[in-house]
Amino acid sequence: MFFIFGFIFRDHISIWCFIGLIPLFILVFFYVKYLVLVLLFCLSISSIGMLKSNDLELPKDVFKIGKVLINSKSKFKFITVGDPKKIFEIKKSNYREGNLYAGDLIFWDKGFDSIPYPKQLEGFIYADYLKEIGVNGVSKLSGFPSKVGPERWSVFKFATQFKNTIISELLKISQLSENSRGILIALLTGDRSFLSKSTKEIFRDAGVVHVLAISGMHVGVLYLLLIFIFQKVFQFKGKSALLIIGGGIVFYAFLSGLNPSVIRATIMLLLIQFGTILNSKVNTLNLVISASWMMLVYDPMWLYDIGFQLSFSAVIGILVFQNLFYNWGIKGFFSFLTDLIKVNTGAFLFTIPILSYHFQTINLTSWWASFLIVPFISMLMYFGIIGLFVLPIYILKKVVFEGLNYFINFVELLVNLVVNFTSLQFHWQCSFFELLFYYCFLFGAIFSKKTLLFLALCFLCLSLFFIPPEEVRLLNCKNGIQIKVNHSYFKLKKGDLLQLTNYFLVLNNFKTKNLSIYKGSEGFSGKYEKLDAFAVDNYHIIRLDY
Repeated sequence: MFFIFGFIFRDHISIWCFIGLIPLFILVFFYVKYLVLVLLFCLSISSIGMLKSNDLELPKDVFKIGKVLINSKSKFKFITVGDPKKIFEIKKSNYREGNLYAGDLIFWDKGFDSIPYPKQLEGFIYADYLKEIGVNGVSKLSGFPSKVGPERWSVFKFATQFKNTIISELLKISQLSENSRGILIALLTGDRSFLSKSTKEIFRDAGVVHVLAISGMHVGVLYLLLIFIFQKVFQFKGKSALLIIGGGIVFYAFLSGLNPSVIRATIMLLLIQFGTILNSKVNTLNLVISASWMMLVYDPMWLYDIGFQLSFSAVIGILVFQNLFYNWGIKGFFSFLTDLIKVNTGAFLFTIPILSYHFQTINLTSWWASFLIVPFISMLMYFGIIGLFVLPIYILKKVVFEGLNYFINFVELLVNLVVNFTSLQFHWQCSFFELLFYYCFLFGAIFSKKTLLFLALCFLCLSLFFIPPEEVRLLNCKNGIQIKVNHSYFKLKKGDLLQLTNYFLVLNNFKTKNLSIYKGSEGFSGKYEKLDAFAVDNYHIIRLDY
């Protein structure tokens, strides 16, 4: 927490302010020794956060690749690091074309296009997301830009090459349909570039799209399987168990191209396994916090990554519910059913506010759909990994992957049934103070902490007093103006009027798309005043805080 505080406010508080407080702490040390030592420790952690800068000084027209977004048969897309960020989209003729990896430096001096405007306002607006993460330019190329600097070996580059090799082999398997191939590649390597649009939409509507991207859940499932095989069945113990089980999850991490969420889970599970071997009592919640600190020290900008936030909130929720209801549930062979309920409920309750804050949507289907789908996805992952080891043996490869193709079709049918008959989602936009209220209240209620409940009440009061102004999105289209307000969609034509609480939007001129904003307290027929007027020439976001 103190590291995060130091990093966030590194541009607003001088490091000398912290250093200047040290003599004061030394003076007080003679009175309250324990408290001062704690404060000094917190101060040092905050100082590390302030000194940790993510800024990278590069020559003009030189960019560093931060993350590869898409690497498919026809497209290679990546985002650069720094502020502002840029996105490059490159056409390809085949999957193996290109030699760029995360961390490489490239030269580009041809300029950038502005972020493309959305074609419609319904659903997820990609342009808003790009602005939120700091992207202000896009470049579409027909060939790869030139690389700057010598070739350097790195573990991330090696992992990406290993992942690309596996994907290339999976693309050659004729026993899999194109759709099944895309799902298996996503499940084994985390690359969703080969998924069809319809598949993504079906899994998203069911609230289980996360199972198609490698995450801590997949590493945990593999970890449990390895423990069952090597510690329960073959009775491996001590260093032998650590070597085999640790090697298995490290192999899976490389298979994903060292995906950040997989690295987090791998670090935590290795620490747990190491602690178990030393016969020490492992506090898993402390391990989660330690892993998060290690990740943020390496790259503090992961703090703003939605996947990072969801991953750790889900893991903390799972651990809290597992410990809270440790003695509750069915014993024996069917104990996995109650474990599944605890895992799904903990992850669901602890990720709700983050999903609402970023995407303004709550999908209740995801809670119970996971009971049906996750067990089959786990089995699919196990057989998929087995399939990788039998790739050189044609007969076994044919049998395994033909079976996988039928099994994937069954999982898709199951997801379709969930979406068509039981889909339940609603929109709720959570403010920052409501987010803090939710977590303080949740932890306060679970652990019976009056201080947290008092803080929750304070944040609730702040959320009632500091209400963010209403945002209205406007898009110029052929037949008028599309308007999006709180997930409600409207279309204005010439002379139309739209009432939003005390505000009124009127389209005066259809040809120029001239829009006027009025405010009144007695309806449009009563008293009102004109606040603003402008032409909606493309895409606008306005705040009704006049």
